[in-house]
Amino acid sequence: MKWFRALLTSLAGLSALAIFSGRKHYAGHVATFFGADEALRSAHFKLDAARLFLKEMSDDLMPASGRSPLYAAIESTGVVLSDPWQERFYPHLDAFLIATNTIPDIITSWCGSSNHPAMKSWLNNIGRNERKRRTDFQTRFKRHIKRFSKLPLRTARNLTVHSHGTPPVNVELTGRWGIRYRGGPTEPLPASEAHDVNTSSDPTRLWEATQSPPPLKPTWRDFHLRTKHGDEPLLSEVQRYLEEAEKLLTEARNIFQQVHGNAPLTAPPDL
Repeated sequence: MKWFRALLTSLAGLSALAIFSGRKHYAGHVATFFGADEALRSAHFKLDAARLFLKEMSDDLMPASGRSPLYAAIESTGVVLSDPWQERFYPHLDAFLIATNTIPDIITSWCGSSNHPAMKSWLNNIGRNERKRRTDFQTRFKRHIKRFSKLPLRTARNLTVHSHGTPPVNVELTGRWGIRYRGGPTEPLPASEAHDVNTSSDPTRLWEATQSPPPLKPTWRDFHLRTKHGDEPLLSEVQRYLEEAEKLLTEARNIFQQVHGNAPLTAPPDL
């Protein structure tokens, strides 16, 4: 009987773990959960991912000399280091847009209801009380989703995912010698500046022409988002998008407490 008592002890431990986590597990799958923390955990995961991609974008724009003392020493000799920032920056922007955009859908899936055929079918098979609460949540949450959907970066995400394949972003800056450079996701800037020296006039320009061309590296202020109202600074729009996503989570938590309280919910289906 020792093996039987050991089995009961193990099962008791598993039950305690399930209760502690706020979820009940059946056949390896989460069946029910309790509380806003559990409901919004996945949305917070996406928010953290978006913050990470924003940090990566800022790091991508940092000069090589600012990232490593070794790079700084090498650049001080006049050597121009290859810095494929464009190969990183635009994919990180793409990932930021996608991660942030999923947050309202994830909240809806865990806390509310939608017209997705698979979810509508699933809602018909859960308890009547939960179905009513989920509908109530979605009714209250809808206006916050509507506000979020009107942001320019929501449109940018739709363009990069569903049609153009790239975000509507351009970069434009003036080099040391007054040459204007313009690029974007599929129009990369040159790695270094081009000399534009009039050899018949200024001796200083003649001397500059003998030096290694400086690397061409933009900063955040050089990037703009193309919108129907004109170009907007990309950094301010990215920060705004992230702030609005954070507001969505705050509003979702408040509505959750009002509608669901401590009542159990069923984990969303695999749509």
